[in-house]
Amino acid sequence: MQEFKKEKKIYDILIVGGGPSGIMAALSARKVSKDLSIGILDSNTSLGKKLKLTGGGRCNFTNNEYIGDFFDKIVTNDKFLYSALYSFTNEDLKDLVISLGLDYIVEEDNYNKVYIGSGRSEDFIVALTDKLIDSDVAIYYNKKILDIQRIKLGDKTQNTLVDNPTDKLKDIKSDFQNTCYSLQASNGQVFYSRSVILASGGKSFKNTGSDGSVLDILSNMGYNIIDPRPGLVPINLRESWFTSMAGISFKNAVLEFDFGYCKVKNKSKHSRSRSICGDIIITHKGIGGPASLKMSSLINRLDFKDENIMKLDLMGDIHSQDLYQEILSSPKVVLATVLRRYLPKRYVAKVIDELDEKYPDLKFNFKKDKLANMSKKDFEYVLLYTKNIHLRVDGIMGIEAATITSGGVSVKNVNPSTMESKIDKGIYFAGEMLDVDAFTGGYNLQIAFSTGYLAGISAAENLQSDK
Repeated sequence: MQEFKKEKKIYDILIVGGGPSGIMAALSARKVSKDLSIGILDSNTSLGKKLKLTGGGRCNFTNNEYIGDFFDKIVTNDKFLYSALYSFTNEDLKDLVISLGLDYIVEEDNYNKVYIGSGRSEDFIVALTDKLIDSDVAIYYNKKILDIQRIKLGDKTQNTLVDNPTDKLKDIKSDFQNTCYSLQASNGQVFYSRSVILASGGKSFKNTGSDGSVLDILSNMGYNIIDPRPGLVPINLRESWFTSMAGISFKNAVLEFDFGYCKVKNKSKHSRSRSICGDIIITHKGIGGPASLKMSSLINRLDFKDENIMKLDLMGDIHSQDLYQEILSSPKVVLATVLRRYLPKRYVAKVIDELDEKYPDLKFNFKKDKLANMSKKDFEYVLLYTKNIHLRVDGIMGIEAATITSGGVSVKNVNPSTMESKIDKGIYFAGEMLDVDAFTGGYNLQIAFSTGYLAGISAAENLQSDK
């Protein structure tokens, strides 16, 4: 993609980050006014680099459920997102896709995920980029932002980043009433803007340019940055007997975590349990798969200790009592015969070996004896490896494996109705750099588009009202 730019010394709106939130911010700002000068500064050679990876390259850009149900899928600061999600809903996003000449598909049997119809994220990115160019939005590539400075009128000492600060300030004075911002790029170039929308992402997928460096800049500017944590990552476990079966997957498993009175980083102590139902896969270090990723976002702010126990039910489709009745009705077969109806053969073999090894003193032989000889007490031991498995959590995988970032700019620093900073007039936030995150299923991308939309609309309307 070729770089498109208008050579301007001063912009009305500059957007840092060319992901979904940044792109949406530019388009929504242009919707307000055709006269505002708008530019995007991106650290990559093309836009939407992380967007390209979503949905396995198919671009799961939103979810088809009612927008009001989205809030149950938001892990952190759901109430903060009310204005954003209702300002630009999933229906609005689907309409945008259609307006770009694309279509979409809804996979109702896959948690109502919505994908680009062609199955190619690239098609969406190209269409959005073309829309930006048609909308007269300047796009600057390879512009990693190293510094952001506030410039007050009449304070010539503030501007130390350019060769001719006096001349630059003259330009600024002619256009601005109070404050503008200078943004220094990695190539030494300095950009000026009346308003800035920060949409540069968190710390996940650093190879896409999302390295959290803008969060460090904001911290130095006095913003409260909630410690970025990995979101939607596999969970590490201490049980070697379980992880020795890496590669085995299960449908409709139930993960349950009892928080007890665990100390949660940046949160008060609480006593409650949370359950997640979905598919999982055993990894060499623990558990992966959709259900595990969701649970990781619920527990990623815990201080992990020995007492962090997660319960696992691998047979979520059958009640314990029903399983016991099935065993009673199968007196002439061995335990493995019944368990194989619900669980993978390899897992069943391992479970039976574990039972015989751990409970050798029991009268019932789990491998050889017919089920007619199984007692209710023997059955309770079986549940410890099938429906009531206790697993010691050893933490979660690091940010390098994260799908999203949990943490970022504290929502206390941001006006939820506009996405504008409460510290600096004219600075707005959007997307993953905010301390908001959600489960898998298209929810995080919807948040990115919605917050970007609201930030762009708000910035443009504020500038219009100042004229």
